[in-house]
Amino acid sequence: MVDISNLRGGPDNITVIVARVKAGEMVAASHGPLEPLRISPQSPPDLPKKSGAHPILWVLTALLAIGAGVLAILGMMLPALGAGVGALLFLAIALSQQLGGAPAIGAPLHRGVMLGKGPHTHTVCKPNEKIVNVLAELVEQLREAAASGKFTVDWARFDTYCKRSAAAATRKEYPQAVAEYSRALRFMMSELRNQAAKRPKPSDSDVNL
Repeated sequence: MVDISNLRGGPDNITVIVARVKAGEMVAASHGPLEPLRISPQSPPDLPKKSGAHPILWVLTALLAIGAGVLAILGMMLPALGAGVGALLFLAIALSQQLGGAPAIGAPLHRGVMLGKGPHTHTVCKPNEKIVNVLAELVEQLREAAASGKFTVDWARFDTYCKRSAAAATRKEYPQAVAEYSRALRFMMSELRNQAAKRPKPSDSDVNL
């Protein structure tokens, strides 16, 4: 991938990072119990904390409960029942706020969503005939460049990779074809780099003004 990036005009300092998460508990499934990550413009210390239920709800719940008890003692069963229902209602609201905490803030970052405006993107790159043809064209361009530059290359080894790639492509085994063409590209680029580093650089006296 680095070689292809360089061949396509990418600047220096190209890096490829491959990571494999081996622990299952570190992988959050899209349909799992974990909430999607939320991105907020606020820094973590500024995010609201769980404040619990408003105190007035507990006061109203207590007053209505006491009132229901007093009314029941006085024999006023219908008002006592209404006060009791009101106490239960305010209790349910208070418990909902107490357990729910602060509402979620920020935009959810679901699976496949890009964080920020780039330049990073997510692309599914399944080996197919089109990718194989692109790699085959790159390999032939490298062959021509090496020949025109009069580089010494182990052509037998290079051609072995190319023949394996072509055979795999004919069988429509595209992952294998991509792997063999990648080996051919890597081998050729390594050969060219090593020899280019050993070639003497032209000095100022070699330049005709």
